Amino acid sequence: MKSPATESTFPAPAAGGFMKWVRRAHLFLGLFMAPWILTFGATGFYFHHQAWFVSLPKAPPAPPTVQIELPAAAWTSTALARWPEADEWARKVMAVLNRPGEPGYVLTAGSSRWEGQVFLPITWEAGTSGGGTINPVTQTGRIFRMPTPAPPTPDLSMEPVELQMDPMLDETAKENLRAELAPMIRQADPTVREVNAPRLPGLLFRAEQGGRSFRVHLDPNTGEIRAQPMPPLSPLSFLGRLHKDSGKYAAGPWVRVAWALLADLVAVSICFWTLTGLIMWLQLKPLHRTGAFLLLATLILLGLVLAGMWGIFSNQ
Repeated sequence: MKSPATESTFPAPAAGGFMKWVRRAHLFLGLFMAPWILTFGATGFYFHHQAWFVSLPKAPPAPPTVQIELPAAAWTSTALARWPEADEWARKVMAVLNRPGEPGYVLTAGSSRWEGQVFLPITWEAGTSGGGTINPVTQTGRIFRMPTPAPPTPDLSMEPVELQMDPMLDETAKENLRAELAPMIRQADPTVREVNAPRLPGLLFRAEQGGRSFRVHLDPNTGEIRAQPMPPLSPLSFLGRLHKDSGKYAAGPWVRVAWALLADLVAVSICFWTLTGLIMWLQLKPLHRTGAFLLLATLILLGLVLAGMWGIFSNQ
C-alpha cells in the first residue's frame, strides 16, 4: 500500500508514460548540454574578467592638473549668463524635425538636457596647454593647466609595416572599366544619372616573417600595403575569441559551421530543458508553494534588471 506522500508526489498512472519521457528528455538534454554550458560559462567569465587572468596594457598615469576655479561674476556680462533652457531649444529642433510631409515627432517629456560644457582651449607661454570649462547650466567654471607629459614609449614589436606599390588599375584603366560597366548599370535601372569610377575590393592575407605572424592588407585602389603584427594565440585569448565568435553559417571551415550549429542546438536545448524542468516541478505538489515563490522572485528580479538596463541603453 502506497503512503499518502508517495501518492501526492508522483503523477497518476495515466500520465506516467508522458512524464517518463519528460524525465528522460530532461536527463539526456542535461548530459548533452553539460560540456557546452561549461564551455560557454568559462569563456564568458574570462571575457568579462580578462584582467583577472592576464596583464592588460594600462594607460600611463595622468600628470597632475593645476586648476583654478572661475567666479560666476567672470561671465555675468556674457551670453553664458543668459543660457537658454534645454527644453526651449529642444522645441526649436522639434519644429525643424516636424517639417511638412514628415511624420510628426513628439518630444519626450523630461528628456532634454545640455550635454557637456563650454570649452576654451588655452596655451601658455611656457608651452603647456589646457583649457577653460564653463557649465552654463550650473554657472560654474574652472581653468585647468596640464603639464606637458612625456611622450609614450611605443611598442615597436606591434608597429605595423606600411609600404606603397602601384595601384592595381591606373586612372585610364579605371575609366575604361567604368565605361564598360555603366551601360549594364543603366540597363538594369534607367533612372541612374551617373556611374562613378569603381572601387576595387581589398586583399587580405596572413604572412610569416622571423617566427611572427602578420595580417597583411592591400588597398588595390591606392596601392597602400599594411602588415599588422598579430599577437600569438594563447589558451586564454583563445577562450575570449571563442566566446565572441559569431559562428555564422557562412562558407568556411566545417568546424566553424559546427560551432555555430552546436551553439544553436544548445540554445534550443536550454529552452526545452527549462520547460521540461517546469513540467516536472508541476508534478511535485508538495514543492508547488516553494517553487512558485522562487519563480516569482526570479521573475521580479529579472524584470527590475531588464527595466534598469533598458533605461541605461535608451539614454545613451
